Amino acid sequence: MDRRIIYAVMDDARHASPPDLANELDVTAATIRNRITNLEAEQIITGYHAAIDFEAADGSLTNIYLCNAPIAERESFGSKVKAVPGVINVRELMTGRRNLHVLAIGEDIHDLRRIARAISSLGIEIEDEELVQSETSLPYAPYGPDKRERHIDVVNEVESSVLFAERPQKQSLLDRLFG
Repeated sequence: MDRRIIYAVMDDARHASPPDLANELDVTAATIRNRITNLEAEQIITGYHAAIDFEAADGSLTNIYLCNAPIAERESFGSKVKAVPGVINVRELMTGRRNLHVLAIGEDIHDLRRIARAISSLGIEIEDEELVQSETSLPYAPYGPDKRERHIDVVNEVESSVLFAERPQKQSLLDRLFG
């Protein structure tokens, strides 16, 4: 397993071209493509995810529901809640309370209430819920080019998806993206 390739993909999958990675790692672009294909086949790389600012895109609200699921049924509940319209991410924690985190997007507060009711109707207890202001994802540092701890200049180095809650915009997502 080449941790440096995983780091590069985590850091910027959209712009991490095989030729660029090949130059960095002193191998051929074909080698990079083969290693990425192998990492995908072994399900080490399980997907590529776009970081979307839903508020900027169409004024939608992002909400996180902190839920309790019985340990024996947590996986089953996790699968069921994925089918709720508006749910975009489900995180299952190993033990304890709040062991199911559900991230959802709603057009407005009424839509977020609909999602909460749908989650509750599955038999999942919602212990708390919060509007999400922002979220940042970073690559895992030990997979980076320098395995020593790296301090990040947040202002100049970190690119992130930022989500803010505000009123919906009149302009549609397609109009905002493509003019």
